[in-house]
Amino acid sequence: MTLAQALSAYFALNAAVAIGFIGLVLVEVFARRLPARQRLALNYGACAALVVSVCVSALLPDVAFFEPAVRVWTDLAQDGGVDVTRAWITLGAGTTFDAGSAGRVWIATALVLLAFGSALLLRDFFRLRAIRRHSYCVRRIGCVRVWISDVIATPFSYWRPGRAHVVLPAWLVERPEQFRMVLAHELQHHRQRDTVWLHAFRALRLMCVANPFAHLWARHVARIQEFACDEALTARPAFAAYDYARCLVAVALRGTDFKAPANAAGLIGFGDPKALIRRIEKMMQPQPARRTGNNRLLVACLAITMTAAAFAAGGWIEDQTQETAVAPAQAEASVWPVRGGEVTAEFGKHRGIDIAVDEGTAVVAFRAGVVETVDETKGCGKRVRIRHSDVVSIYCNLASVQVTVGEEVAMGAEVARIGSPWPGRRPHLHFEVQSVEKHVDPRTQLPRLAAPTGEMSRGAIALRQRLGFRLYKDPASGDKC
Repeated sequence: MTLAQALSAYFALNAAVAIGFIGLVLVEVFARRLPARQRLALNYGACAALVVSVCVSALLPDVAFFEPAVRVWTDLAQDGGVDVTRAWITLGAGTTFDAGSAGRVWIATALVLLAFGSALLLRDFFRLRAIRRHSYCVRRIGCVRVWISDVIATPFSYWRPGRAHVVLPAWLVERPEQFRMVLAHELQHHRQRDTVWLHAFRALRLMCVANPFAHLWARHVARIQEFACDEALTARPAFAAYDYARCLVAVALRGTDFKAPANAAGLIGFGDPKALIRRIEKMMQPQPARRTGNNRLLVACLAITMTAAAFAAGGWIEDQTQETAVAPAQAEASVWPVRGGEVTAEFGKHRGIDIAVDEGTAVVAFRAGVVETVDETKGCGKRVRIRHSDVVSIYCNLASVQVTVGEEVAMGAEVARIGSPWPGRRPHLHFEVQSVEKHVDPRTQLPRLAAPTGEMSRGAIALRQRLGFRLYKDPASGDKC
């Protein structure tokens, strides 16, 4: 994977996270009476669709719908007789810096975050292990083990591959009715797979540590998990809402100084003092009728939106890697061959680029060089080839030529004037650059800040090409210049 691909994937992931969270919040705003369990299922489905959307966006063809803000350039150089691939990053403002140093900073940051996340996991592991040492397994319900501990005040549940655990404080043994309610609550967390999804959202927060939407989404899901468990228990005839609310208050009074591990689902969260009040108010209200709306349709819509956002975010970064690419930091000084035009065709569909200008506009040498040929070809009109130190530039669709073969021209010197290629066709300069008998993108050889005014975005050009505009075909000969 190249540096540009890695940056595109990371930007795509963060964009998909932001769109996914905003979309879920909008769904909840416009569907206030949606049951908590359905809201929780929507969040889990959107999180699963997040991974799919990022992967799908990476497989889509590279079509930018706006001008990329960052370009990554690569060049193969010799360092002590060893081939070394060097990279540069060019920002939209024209600032260029060595991508090697940026890559090292990025790798170092990733390693620090990985070490930090591993340290947190080890801390939680040893904390749970210490609690288990002072606990007694009193029951097994399927693959779930129920533990009684003297060192905790608040019940919680957690999951490990192949095993699920529920840890209850010892004081609940003296209150059988509350013990039964608390145990049912923690078992509901396992039924909903809350303890498994906790690890997924924790990993998402670690990967998108600078993205506030990732942290807000994890906190939002943690709150919905508790509302969903409360909703499931109070819907059962065996648990009265009033008795269940008293149980929550009793646990909250006992465990004010205890905080459950980060990778465990606790009965009471003490970060928000109003959370318990909202839970009690919610369970005392009449339960809304369970809607039979298709959550899969909503998840599919979110997945499509996240894929589009990830694809668009990936377009912010353009990979300029080519066999003959020249890094901007090492490229020779150059100028655009015409002034005051718009780029109407990009490299790829063409062997060069087309710059639409008025008839009679001056064409200048983009670098200093020697005129190699002056001729006329079918489909391109009059043409001038200029050989430079490392490349050859080609200028087509000319009306008059002011240079001769063998003449030395300076950078910016006028070599010809633009003509009209054929009736009904807009006058334009077709500009090509060849290096070692291979055509390369002329943009890799041209300055970024000196682009012609009125330049069309690559997205607009791609859209015109997709809609079938035949911009390049000579109606007389059928050739493409």
